[in-house]
Amino acid sequence: SRTAHRRPRVLVLLASYNGARWIHEQLTSILAQRDVDLEVIVRDDGSHDSTLQEIAKFTNESIRLSHSSNPTGSAAQNFFTLIRENQASGFDLVAFSDQDDVWNHDKLLRAHRVLSQTGASGYSTATMARWEDGGQRLIALSCHQNSSDFLFEGAGQGCTFVLSSACYQRVRSFLEHHPNLTDGIHFHDWAIYGLVRSWGLKWRFDPKPSMTYRQHNHNEMG
Repeated sequence: SRTAHRRPRVLVLLASYNGARWIHEQLTSILAQRDVDLEVIVRDDGSHDSTLQEIAKFTNESIRLSHSSNPTGSAAQNFFTLIRENQASGFDLVAFSDQDDVWNHDKLLRAHRVLSQTGASGYSTATMARWEDGGQRLIALSCHQNSSDFLFEGAGQGCTFVLSSACYQRVRSFLEHHPNLTDGIHFHDWAIYGLVRSWGLKWRFDPKPSMTYRQHNHNEMG
């Protein structure tokens, strides 16, 4: 009974670079997740603004920071390095986070429920895109999948991705053993989704938004 009602343990990987303006609100929304136990690992890719100082304001032991003096040069390679450097042993799920969004409080709990109920290995959701002038728009994908759609389109924004720990470990092993195939990739989320689908594993897309997807002039994509 205790095991059945155990709170899911989630590892959150956050890639940062010059995100001082937004990262405090992002981390606050992650730490406010309901009914899950969290560990957040932030890898900073050589920021030259006050990103590190903003992260240092969080004394919560659930947040760990690694700072690179040798930047990877892109969000994708920052994420790939994060994945290679961190195992998921002891965790049920692994989630990916950008530095400039705001998560709904039930984002990770919903992911856990869907993955548990469906036996899927990967999960993503719609987002509510919001611009600095106050405009907003729902960004959603069709839930329908066929055998080859992943070759032509991704599974939405990588900041909504949540993987089972077993699936994450398989992705991590691939990245460790095939750096020559991944060092030039610009879209880490599409690559991860493509791997999961090409292995024949299940992926579930949630049409309900799980976060505010902030749009601004400093987005790498958007």
